[in-house]
Amino acid sequence: MIFSKILVPLDGSPVSEQAIRHAESALPVGGEITLFSVVSLPEFYATLDAPYPVMMVPHNTTEQLDAEIKGTHEYLETLAEALRRKGLTVYTEVKVGEPITLLREIGHKYDAIVMSTHGRNALGRLLYGSVTRALISNAPCPIIVIPAEKTRNVEIHEPQPTIV
Repeated sequence: MIFSKILVPLDGSPVSEQAIRHAESALPVGGEITLFSVVSLPEFYATLDAPYPVMMVPHNTTEQLDAEIKGTHEYLETLAEALRRKGLTVYTEVKVGEPITLLREIGHKYDAIVMSTHGRNALGRLLYGSVTRALISNAPCPIIVIPAEKTRNVEIHEPQPTIV
């Protein structure tokens, strides 16, 4: 199976970046990679100090969101530049919203999604969720899942990807 357009979702963690080299190796000559990241909307909170619940927006929300979007663009561009120096065609995209929803919306534009898992146990998935697991249940295209590399004392093991 040839994947000429690959989407690589990144959350800023070294674990998520492990997917980049696998996407690179799966890419045929002339193919393209899109590095993708989602900036979450700020959380709203309710106050009970009023006679009725009032939804509050954190102070400086717009400035913080703009700064996070800018920082995320810079992060993706830094990664993309390293790949471009190798002669690859690389795009970057940052969206604001909920990761699973956005990945499902744009995933159909790609031949495959290559993403890493954090390797959380059941409790970790319950507390933090699992974007990979949720995306697999309703995938818009094939997903190549890269298990988190287990590192101990700087020893790195090469994970085996799984196509779902």
